[in-house]
Amino acid sequence: MAYTPGKGTELRLTISSTPTALAQVVNITPPAMEMGTTETTHLLSTWREYIANIPDGGTVQFTVEYDSASATHVQLWTSYQAGTLETWAVALNDTGDTTINFSGILTNFGFDQITVDNVVTAPLTIKISGAVTITP
Repeated sequence: MAYTPGKGTELRLTISSTPTALAQVVNITPPAMEMGTTETTHLLSTWREYIANIPDGGTVQFTVEYDSASATHVQLWTSYQAGTLETWAVALNDTGDTTINFSGILTNFGFDQITVDNVVTAPLTIKISGAVTITP
């Protein structure tokens, strides 16, 4: 049985038509997609009944060790301020080169508590817009 290591996973943002790995990413929570449902229960139903309607890509959360001199961190701030729909990918470190591709808007940009013993970290959130594809 093969396992996919977390080490080596990249979060990529397409900058100037080039998928670019973000610098100093310390964790990523990939999308947790959810299929929407519509209730179809009727008066003769003995259990609640549903049909699928439309999926929601959810969100992607990640944290970076913030570096204001990093071109990718500057781009994150620029994207956040503009509210721009961007092209993103989570590239797993597996033998099949699995990539989770999606478009999304950076909706949360903040900083964790700053202490003398730690580096400055910034948790960020992407709201997915449209389909999520997983390749291969």
